[in-house]
Order: sequence, then C-alpha cells, then structure tokens
Amino acid sequence: MDVKILNKIKRLFRLDGTGLPGLVELGLSAELSYKKLAVDSCVNLIASTLAGCEFVTFEEGREVRKDNYYLLNVRPNINQSGGVFWRSAVSKLLKANEVLIIMQDNNLYVADSFSVEKYAVYPNIYDNVTVGSLSFNRSFHGDDVLHIKLNDENIRRLIDGIYADYGKLIASAVGVYKRKNALRLLVEEPAVSSMQEEERKKRKNLYEKDFRTWIEADGVGAVLPLPLGMKVHERANSDRIQHTSRDMRALIDDIMDYAATAYKVPVRLLKGDVAELNQAVNALIIFTIKPLAKLITDEINAKMYSKAGYLRRTYVKINTRRIAMVDVATYATAADKLFAAGIATVNDNRRLLDMEPVEEAWANKHFVTKNYSDITQVGRLEGGKNSETNTKTL
Repeated sequence: MDVKILNKIKRLFRLDGTGLPGLVELGLSAELSYKKLAVDSCVNLIASTLAGCEFVTFEEGREVRKDNYYLLNVRPNINQSGGVFWRSAVSKLLKANEVLIIMQDNNLYVADSFSVEKYAVYPNIYDNVTVGSLSFNRSFHGDDVLHIKLNDENIRRLIDGIYADYGKLIASAVGVYKRKNALRLLVEEPAVSSMQEEERKKRKNLYEKDFRTWIEADGVGAVLPLPLGMKVHERANSDRIQHTSRDMRALIDDIMDYAATAYKVPVRLLKGDVAELNQAVNALIIFTIKPLAKLITDEINAKMYSKAGYLRRTYVKINTRRIAMVDVATYATAADKLFAAGIATVNDNRRLLDMEPVEEAWANKHFVTKNYSDITQVGRLEGGKNSETNTKTL
C-alpha cells in the first residue's frame, strides 16, 4: 500500500477526521461564529424588543402626538422607519458601548464613526462624523447630538476575554469529535514498479473525481469501477458510535449563557425555550429594556426639551407596556379594579391591550365607584354622634 496515495485520499475526501458537514469549509471561522451567534442573538433580541416600544410625548402632563412623536416613532429620517432606526441605534449601542445620533434638518441619523473632543465644563465637540458614505465636513456641538453611552466596561471586550479560552476548548472538542467519527479507508493496490504518464493521469482522475462522486453520491446508489487488483476497505473505528457532539454543544451553551449574563438577557429567551415565557419576558423588560429606555429618554429630554419645559412635564417617555404579554382574560379583573379605583380610564385600559382609543370625551374621564369615600368622612358615614369613636379599621 502506497502511503502517499492513502494520504492524498484522506486530504481530498476529508477523511482525516471530519464528522461535521459544512464545518470544514468554514475552518476557524466556524469556531469564532459561535461567539458571534451568542452576541448577535442577545443584541438582536434587545434591539428588536426596544424598537417595539412606543415613544410617548407629553405637553404639560397631557399626552400629545405632534412632530416629535412622528419623528421618534414613525420616520426619524427619509430613509428609515422608526423600528429600523432604533434597531440600528440600539445594536450599535450594545456592540460598541456607545452610539451617536446626530440631529440634522429635523432628521435623526445614527453615526457610523466619529471623534469627540471632551470638555469638563463645556459641551463636547464631535468631528469626523460619517453616516454611510456621507462625511460631514463640520463639527457638531454637544447640544446637537444624542450621545448615549452604555457603561464604562465594554461588554464585547468581556465576552472576547471569556471566549479566548473557550474558543480553544471548542476547537479541541471539534478535533476530538472529528477524530473519533472519521471515516477511515484503506486502498489496496498491486505494487507497480513503474507507471506511464497516461496511467498516472487516470489514477489521479480516479482519486480526485471518481472517488469523490462515489463517496458523496446523493442518489440511491453509485458505481465505481476500480482498476484490476485495487481494493478499498473501511477501517473500523470503535469510538464512532459512542462519541457524539454533546461536548461541543455543552461548551457552546456556556458561551450563550455568558453572553446572556453580560447583556442581562434571560437565557431561555435566547435559546427559544417557551417554558415560563411570561416570566422571562417580564425579566427582560425589568432588567434590560427599562434601564436602556431610561438612558435613551434622559438624553432625548436633555437635548430636545428645555429644563423649564421638562419641569412642567413636557417630555418624552418610552412606554414598555406594549411589549409585555397581556392576556385579555387575565387582565379583565385587573382592568376593572384600575377603572373602579379611578386609576385608569377606558382609553388607558384599551392602550394596555394594544387597542386604539375611543374618540369620546367619556373614554378619557376617570370614574370611581360609590364604595370609595374620603377617609376623613368614614366616621360620619358610619353614623353616631361620637364620630371619633365610630371609625372603620382599614
């Protein structure tokens, strides 16, 4: 048996230990893609969820829908809808730890790159701002941009540090899996003292084309004529059946868990587990979406609204209730209590159910049942002249 011929077959047909279809062609990038999958899954989940929230605008405590409402929810700029814009902005914020949104001609744009000159007691100056292929040949004052920073620690840097070791472990597990599940062949052929050029070409074509077609055949069968005296044997591998890809899967699950922890995302949402979905969604809203919403609205209110207006309750808020899971039947009792206690109007309850408000004056009024009274009047209502002693325990 010619060792060189055997090695050529192993290289050509990937018989040197590849048990993962499609993974070999990717090489090292396949291993790195696990980290990208974990990061992108977290970022896309958070960005898509936050983009589904509503920016609610108020003027002196009264909800209104004017230019800022349209700008923030529907059309931030001529080329992007509100959902697309905020997904892009939040994705950049989570990946780069900061995002710069410039305000230009009553439009909002997410900057792809920029440089900043920081000042201690004056607004920062932003230069070299680019949006797509457009470079702005001017400086932006700090009051003309929305600069949102996530935190001092770059989450991506932390995940990269964790993956520096886990990447090696995954690569090692892949290698073990491939070696244990490799298809090993031995080619037996008669010894040939010399081989003519024509015969050498035929033999090369056999190894490089015919064997590939035979091994990778997708049909019901394939025929491979062998030269006289040549035999092909599969070498038994006792570990092939016992060894599975669970070791790799466990390591990949660890990467997903670490990424979910870093981004504060419930891991069951990341993996598509629908068990206890309502609790997982609520956890995402409380620990991830609301803190991000506050970062964004604080910057918007500081740059797009005045201090005097804000103190008179003229500002923007992000309504996260629309993304919460609300079951109509379950909410019915709570809605009745909210309405009866004068906390919510008919339209308030309809908005919680993602229904359009009723354009009637009564739908925006607050009602209260007759069972409620001023606490100072309880003694009198109970009757008796000594009202101080005729009190109700609440």
